[in-house]
Amino acid sequence: MKFVRTCEKGVTLLELLLALTILSIVLLSFTRFFFQAGTYNQSNQSKTVATNVARNVLMYMEKQPFIKVRHDFGPALLDTKKRNDYAYELYLCGSGYQYFEPNKPKNAGCKPISINNESYHVKIYPEKMDEPEKRKYYIPITVEVSWGADDKKTTALDGTIKSEDLR
Repeated sequence: MKFVRTCEKGVTLLELLLALTILSIVLLSFTRFFFQAGTYNQSNQSKTVATNVARNVLMYMEKQPFIKVRHDFGPALLDTKKRNDYAYELYLCGSGYQYFEPNKPKNAGCKPISINNESYHVKIYPEKMDEPEKRKYYIPITVEVSWGADDKKTTALDGTIKSEDLR
């Protein structure tokens, strides 16, 4: 009886092509994951910056004279329908912030807040307050920051401006 001995010392072309195909499918799925992670990271970075802008604006508003802010936002504290009529816009003018009444002309040197080549548009809304006694000392506001194409991305932060008598 003859014994036939077969010894394969190598890989056929078909096996090599099959291995490369499987490897490329796996690698393509990983690259899609990294692309999505990068896009998600960019979106979160912009939202974090917008939240920090809103915090800074809220701190700026808290430092403003209470009497002036109450005068500016006063009528809107009584009626929520007027809320959008009192959506003050905040701009960076020179070295500091300045807020303007809606639909009023801004100073020539004023521009939206820009961070990392992204413009952030800020609006400050007064919130309704029913209790007249609290209106003497508190003004609830919402700071809304929008960015992106057509300002479709937004984030908002609520806060309260307190009278100097309580600070």
